[in-house]
Amino acid sequence: MRPRSLLIHLLIACILFPDAGRAASSSLDPQFDPGLPSGEPFGDVTTRHRVVQWKVEQGLPQNHITALYQTSDGYLWSGTVFGLTRYDGVRFTVYDKSTLPLMQDTDDHVLGIAEDSDRRLWVCTKMGLLCYDDHTWTAYATGGPVLKEGQPTGVGRASRGGVWVGVQGVVLRFDSTGLREHYELPFPKVRSIRMVLEDRQGRVWMADRYRLMRWNPATGESKLVHDATGGWMRFLHEDRHGHVCFGGEL
Repeated sequence: MRPRSLLIHLLIACILFPDAGRAASSSLDPQFDPGLPSGEPFGDVTTRHRVVQWKVEQGLPQNHITALYQTSDGYLWSGTVFGLTRYDGVRFTVYDKSTLPLMQDTDDHVLGIAEDSDRRLWVCTKMGLLCYDDHTWTAYATGGPVLKEGQPTGVGRASRGGVWVGVQGVVLRFDSTGLREHYELPFPKVRSIRMVLEDRQGRVWMADRYRLMRWNPATGESKLVHDATGGWMRFLHEDRHGHVCFGGEL
């Protein structure tokens, strides 16, 4: 099947996997009707959505959002260069160096957020990795006994438990017990892994600024899927049909 593309400010490239798509299609609700007028595939955004803008004045520690994630309990987590926030629908709770002392070691510049299958929250920061489990924070600081070197820059859920964490040229798996797996990518000049995604087939997709790579933990097979040298990889997503999409200035 030929790749599809969608232009929304930037080029979004989709790689389609027919087998995964057929498996996912059975879960769709045949009674679902989005109620969109004919001839308007996405409807009128201005009349169908209410836009609310949150800034420092509403409780954010800084206006530059670096990561955004909604956990299964409904909280909306956002990362900034000056801390992590949790929004409960009414107010923001801020986690930074002053409110969470562990961030003195990991820094409070947030780079990525993900939730694992056991509802633990994982946060990549400029100098480490944080885990939030049952109201308790655990920190793995860069330069410490676990993260001896490298800056965690990308994080995504792992099907075998915990999360995949990307650093420079390496992907790691962490769970509640700490570091469980370490895999060095066989590609030269790989920069910090900014995005990590495990698809429904168990393959791990990773992207640095310029390259999209795929690794199969079951077979050990690795593949360089796309090289956008001179561009910038910004998005990595699997849709409900099992299509893996990536995008940026390609």
